[in-house]
Amino acid sequence: MQSPSSEGRNPKRFSGEEGASLVEYSLLLALIAVVCIGAVTYFGSNVGKSMSRSGSSILTAENGP
Repeated sequence: MQSPSSEGRNPKRFSGEEGASLVEYSLLLALIAVVCIGAVTYFGSNVGKSMSRSGSSILTAENGP
């Protein structure tokens, strides 16, 4: 018979393996987020400038020189 304090406990839960994988997944997710934010920051201004030039070219072509 089990003691009342040990009922419902899962010994596998505290083995340490699952906790390590959770930390690894969290670090991986954080790294992906940092890379995505960096890429958007780096490429965002260049893409904005390119779109602005394209829009100006379209307006110039539409209205004539």
